[in-house]
Amino acid sequence: MTDTTADIPVVHSCCLKTFQWSGTPSGRVGTLASNQAYIADPPNPNPNPNTTSPKIAIILIHDLLGFTFPNARLLADHYANEVGATVYVPDFFGGESLPFEPILEERWGELDLAGFVGKNGRDVREKEIFSCARALKKELGYEKVGAIGFCYGGWAVFRLASQTVDEGEKEEEKKKKEKIVDCIVAAHPSMSTKEDVDGIDGVPTQMLAPEIDPAFTEELKMYFFRTMLKKGVPFDYQHFPSVVHGCLTRGDEKRDGEREALWTSDRSQDLATIVGRLSVESQAVEAADTISNMFFEDSALDGLLGLGFSHLNTIVPQSQLTCLIMLRISWMRSSVTYTFGAIEPGKYTGGIAYTPVDCTLGHWLFTADGYGTPQSLSPLDLPGIADTGTALLLILLLPDAVCIDYYQQVDGAAYDRLNAGFVFLCDPALPGSEFGAGYARARIPGEYMNFTSISNIWCCGGLQSNYGIGFSIYGAVATKAAYVVFDVEGKRLGWAAKDL
Repeated sequence: MTDTTADIPVVHSCCLKTFQWSGTPSGRVGTLASNQAYIADPPNPNPNPNTTSPKIAIILIHDLLGFTFPNARLLADHYANEVGATVYVPDFFGGESLPFEPILEERWGELDLAGFVGKNGRDVREKEIFSCARALKKELGYEKVGAIGFCYGGWAVFRLASQTVDEGEKEEEKKKKEKIVDCIVAAHPSMSTKEDVDGIDGVPTQMLAPEIDPAFTEELKMYFFRTMLKKGVPFDYQHFPSVVHGCLTRGDEKRDGEREALWTSDRSQDLATIVGRLSVESQAVEAADTISNMFFEDSALDGLLGLGFSHLNTIVPQSQLTCLIMLRISWMRSSVTYTFGAIEPGKYTGGIAYTPVDCTLGHWLFTADGYGTPQSLSPLDLPGIADTGTALLLILLLPDAVCIDYYQQVDGAAYDRLNAGFVFLCDPALPGSEFGAGYARARIPGEYMNFTSISNIWCCGGLQSNYGIGFSIYGAVATKAAYVVFDVEGKRLGWAAKDL
């Protein structure tokens, strides 16, 4: 992919390649702070006059095509209708815009792109972006404000996530003040830095990341992901495979992967029949507009049943209650069963040892108090989540030292950079392992530690590094070896032995 300007490396050809959507914007032009703005009003701000709904606004920060570009306005109309919020698209280019026709026909020589970007750089426009966002709460009285930025607007929403409504406060005072925005969405951001990500201050964040993006590089994507995990800030990362930077606001609606600009959820409630005879009264039901290739192509996978604690809920503007366990439903593994609403005595042996769960972030987070082999269990606090429903299915992720200690017992085992994990010769039998859970020991037989074969002679282990994410993941390698009780009311996990 070729840069359109050599002296401004953050601007790439894909920042301007565009496809104009059909449709006519239905909003109005007004002002926000001192900026002209396109405004999309919700069709019915308060459908029930007997209830009090929060006054919600969204500020959409446009890309290099500016606030007059029809696609940006059509998106604003869509958000207003979908979310029930008033959407503002301020003009942050001082009344100037790049001409559409040369861009649509890719006549780059007719554009003074370097001059345009220079006049509208971060240091030039940041102050008025802050002013417009602050005006939504301070001047217009909105109770909740979200911000979404595409391309050029991506760096701006990161910066908004570091600000408070009252400017000029000392750093220690800022933490006590109301945030300028309550959530942000960054869609294929450009002109962004690691420092922008570092500055996100407790604001829930969603990242919409096309796979092919020279502006928001793989290095920045990884830095964002790891930094948000360390911060403990609620965040959502949406990966769009095989599509290019800019597709979410300028994509061709006739191409696969570019038909929808954003992932959305249709909100409804129903008597949801989930699996077999399992039904949940008045359950919120979401319709997926986008499905990853992994789900689409896996014929052995019936679906993903999301049953985490409600803290993980991302429905907007009104959060909904969810069910309370994360499970992946795959009939390929017929030896694994799940029982809802009861503990079956015949399914386990001995007693059930319970350990408390911290559900603050929505996960089944507990602390194992040791890890080792059946012959030797080393005292070691290992906070982690019991999780059978992520992409890490069947893999038990623990700190490096634990992995190294285990694989030193396996002849020929080594870390394989190509497969990003520990591998070993498939023939030798593997040693078992176990970890402490309350007063019980959860034992994992050696055959469960062989995750999969990667060639005729090499296999990949079911115990792998957690890559420093700050917690371990006790996936199906661990949970299928035990009888595990997810006690919702008691907020605890129960572990018991079972016949394998």
